[in-house]
Amino acid sequence: MAFLTTATLVMRPVGALLFGMWADRRGRRVPLMVDVVFYSIVGFACAFAPNYTVLLVLRLLYGIGMGGEWGLGAALAMEKIPTERRGFWSGLLQSGYSLGYLLAAVAFFVIEPVFGWRGLFAFSLLPALVALWVRSRVEESEVWGKSVALNRTPAHQVFRNPAVLRRFVYLVALMTAFNWMSHGTQDIYPTFVKKGLDLSANTSISAI
Repeated sequence: MAFLTTATLVMRPVGALLFGMWADRRGRRVPLMVDVVFYSIVGFACAFAPNYTVLLVLRLLYGIGMGGEWGLGAALAMEKIPTERRGFWSGLLQSGYSLGYLLAAVAFFVIEPVFGWRGLFAFSLLPALVALWVRSRVEESEVWGKSVALNRTPAHQVFRNPAVLRRFVYLVALMTAFNWMSHGTQDIYPTFVKKGLDLSANTSISAI
């Protein structure tokens, strides 16, 4: 489980790059909807994986969709919100991560005892379809539309600015540390408690 989680997260930058480049050229709305459809199908297919190898490949593909969804979704949301209110709403957006873990725990408590882990993957199609329905009714980003009308500077010229390059490297290092901390505690640490310390499921829950 820990390796599958790590493999999924490793592919997030790939998805962010691919879908991000597409969104910068064609707008946020269509790439985001395509991305939601993509990771919804891949996530649902995980329920029918016949072996570990197939499941690993599907999780790698899911990681690409996961990376694309977060970047595009956050960009579209923030570009729709007035500049002076983005601080509050960006914090609220980030808190949805923890809320999602809580809802996932509830889903596990209800679905896993009856349908097993495959049932959880199958159920993941439902919230993804709801997200697709919501985003299909969101108009294109006006901020992106205005940027298209202007002469945009190529990326390689932007990174020639030492200040931009330093800030970019700093943010990459910062977010890498954040991901190690959050996913290490939320995703991988429970596995460490059960497998590394040989605690039972009930005992590991109490320890965590």
